[in-house]
Parts: sequence; structure tokens; C-alpha cells
Amino acid sequence: MSRVAIITGWRIHPPWLDGTTVLARNFLLALLELEKEMDIDVGLVSTFWIPAHRKLGILKEEFVRYSSVLRRLSHVMFIKEPLIDPAIPLTKAIIRVVKSYDEAYVHVFDPVAVNEIQILYLLRKLSNLVRTKVNVIVHRFTVKQCVRRVSNTVVHGNANLIAFTDAHLKNIYEMMNVASTPSLIIPPTIDTRMYKPINVKAEELAILRDLGIPLDKDHYLLYMGPLTSTRFPVDEMLNVLKNIKERGYDVTLIIAVRDLQKYYDMARIIKKRAYKYDLSENLVILKRFLTEREKILLYNFVKALILPLYSRVLLDHDIVVPPLTILEAMACGTFVVTSENLHSLSLIRENDGNSTILTFNSSRELISIMESILSDSSLLKKVANIGRGIIEHKHSLESVKSVLKDVYQTY
Repeated sequence: MSRVAIITGWRIHPPWLDGTTVLARNFLLALLELEKEMDIDVGLVSTFWIPAHRKLGILKEEFVRYSSVLRRLSHVMFIKEPLIDPAIPLTKAIIRVVKSYDEAYVHVFDPVAVNEIQILYLLRKLSNLVRTKVNVIVHRFTVKQCVRRVSNTVVHGNANLIAFTDAHLKNIYEMMNVASTPSLIIPPTIDTRMYKPINVKAEELAILRDLGIPLDKDHYLLYMGPLTSTRFPVDEMLNVLKNIKERGYDVTLIIAVRDLQKYYDMARIIKKRAYKYDLSENLVILKRFLTEREKILLYNFVKALILPLYSRVLLDHDIVVPPLTILEAMACGTFVVTSENLHSLSLIRENDGNSTILTFNSSRELISIMESILSDSSLLKKVANIGRGIIEHKHSLESVKSVLKDVYQTY
């Protein structure tokens, strides 16, 4: 019986500019590990987009690194990004691939852009136009309404929606009382061959210096994510930084975002507030995209990754999956500090309560946690080992390959 596994979605190609496309790429690597063992072809169908800000530099490195991966695929179809609904050209391309197989698995990524209506369109067209048995797996849905609408739809014929998948959704469904939603645990994949603990060497420190990071401080913290008021509450974070500084800690907060042009106004506000708090020398906002090598260096250079996502914000916005940066940081053995919310509680529950993540509900709690981290190096080493072990056990290419093998044998 001939079989094919396809990854599809928006903009799944180098450079990997957001968490979802990085997850799709890592998942693709896991599929390629499984290809020969299960005699299954692997394909990629995606819209293609060249960002206007490519002049900032980093694209060439990633294109070169992953061109060899794309050459290993049985099917690669890039479609010029349409001005209207992408579901139509994507579905046509998927049909061209799957119709020559007996069975197909279509993994849909980037469901924020590819919404529930487009998923339904894909399912109906596959059901009506091909004889191939098609199993559709939707990765990383984040909106409750979207989850309910699609999961309650019955599709007849050969196309079958078998699951929404994320390592943390099962616990979150229980919290949201959506237990009837089909859930299949295919964990987010981290390439642990790249994301791992390293000793940052002198020549690598020069790379960090070139990014604009001063190397004369005792301690470094990292925020990596969107610069919005809902993700980075400016006054709360600067107040925490000021209190830590006043307690005698020589600390710098590094802020890294994917697109500083997009958040230019917010960056200006942060700089002005930092001046007001007398923290201009304790704050660095990186001015360009980071390559993966630079990200890995940063994770290993800093004492902790700080994600001040307050629970009220997460609940209001229906965000139910953890940022990829949490898993990447854990793979590098980096301490993670985030607010007590659905994604952190779910991740901690999944990891049997191991304290790889410290959570807080207020600025006062965050100050106390940061003081503990900065004063106790043994705590950092202990948590680093636990976090790395969890990622290797549940999120590495090898572990995800094993899960996929079970999925493809079951459905």
C-alpha cells in the first residue's frame, strides 16, 4: 500500500519567521527520520513569501542549511501567496499529490492563518475529488471556538479529521471543558541536535557583542517574543528590573523580537520608560532578526528566559499553547520564568510537577524568583538538567518519530 505524509500551511519555508513554521520544519525533520522505516513518502505543500525586510540579513544561512532537507522530499510544491483565500490553491496542490497514493496523512500547520473554514474546505474537496483515504491532522489550534466548530463537523467519504494535536492540549481541553474534542498527542518537535547546552566560547561572545549586547554585566535575562502590551507589560517588567538592580544585582535584560520594524513604536516607549527608571544601561533591544545559531547562543548565555504573560491576558485571548521559546530554552538547559497561566500549568502538570518552570502571579513574586535565580547557581544547574531531560524524552526527533509511527499504524 502506497502512503504519503504531507505538511501544509502558510509560509513553511526558510527563513522560519515564527513559532508555527519552526514547529512545522522540525516536524518535517521527524517525518524524514521515519521515511525509510515505514516506507512512506514525505511532501511539503506551502505558500511562498519573501519578506520585505530580508535586507536585515540571516536568510542566506537558513536557506543553505535547509535546502538539503528540501531535496530529500518526495514532493515539494511552493505556491505564490494569493491575495485571497489560500485554501483553494493549497487544496488543489494537495489533491495533485495525494491522488496517486492509497493513503495520505495531511498535517495542517499555521491554523491562525489557515482558519476553520479553510480546513472544512480542504476536507470536503478531498472527500469529493479523490479516492485516496486521507487523514487530516490539525496542529496547534489556539482558539476555543475554532476547535469546537471544526471538531463537531462530520465529513463523509474518504477524508477524515482525526485529531487536533499538541502536547499540552489534552490537559487544556479538560480545563476548558472541551473533553469531547478529538485529541491526539503528537508533541511539538525540538531539534535537540541543535538546541542543547553549550559553553559559550570567546569567539561566540564576539557574536553577541556584535548584536549590541554589552559583556560587562554579571547577570543577563532574556525576553523573546512579540513587543505588545499584552505580552510585555512595560511598567511591571521595568519595576521588577529596577528592584533587582536596587538589591545589588548587576543585571541586563535583553529583548529579542522577530521584527523590530513592526514593534518600533513599542520599542521607543520601552526605551523612554527605561530612561525614566534609570535603567538605560540595564536594557538592550536587539535590532534585527536572530539566526538559529544566535538564538542558541543567547539561550546558553543568559541566566533565565522571562515570559511575563499574565493569566488574565491569556484567558482573554484564548491562547492555549506554550510559546516555542519555552521548549527551545528548556532544550538548552535555560531556566524559564513565566506567569501562572494555562500553558505553564499544563506543561508543569505534563512533566509530573518537575520545577523546570517557575510561575508567578505578581511583580512581587517575580522579584523574589529572580533574586533566587541570580543568587543560587546550583538551582540553575539542577533545573537545567531536568528541563533538558524532558525535552529529550518527549520532544526530540527520535521521540516524536516513535509517536508518529504509532499514529500511522493506528489510523
